[in-house]
Amino acid sequence: MSTNVTLHVGHDVAYLTSGQGRGGCAGAMSYYTAAGEPPGEWAGKGAATLGLVGQVDAGVIGRLYQHNIGPGGELLVKRRQPKASDQREQAAVAAYLAAHPYASAVELAEVRAAERGRDPRQVPYFDLTVSAVKSVSVLHASYRVAARQVRDRGDEDQAAEFDARA
Repeated sequence: MSTNVTLHVGHDVAYLTSGQGRGGCAGAMSYYTAAGEPPGEWAGKGAATLGLVGQVDAGVIGRLYQHNIGPGGELLVKRRQPKASDQREQAAVAAYLAAHPYASAVELAEVRAAERGRDPRQVPYFDLTVSAVKSVSVLHASYRVAARQVRDRGDEDQAAEFDARA
């Protein structure tokens, strides 16, 4: 069995939260998860220290990752050169709008994220993806389908067994 692991620098947390209440992968990537990803849950020591529990709120994670502002509105880390980077971001958006006057909000968000990505000192998060071979995902899906089928027939014990295997 082979596993593929990729690590990318992330510059826009909307990628993680813009699934319209269904978690991430909205827009062009939503074909992977037509039913939607479940919303994220806060986890780990950092989240606990900040008092973050339960479902991830898009506004809170946006302020936290993009602007270093804690859930209570406190500045957690002094940002380096925010004015210059903000000015570059605004200039990039203005230039794009000049060339594309009917640009959508999604297109403008992509321009902002691309401009943020040019600054190697400003990395709000890393996106780690671990992908197993297709047979692993097929096995997982088959257990989930089997669990749903036996649950529909009223056999909760058997459904729990299939869920545990999945």
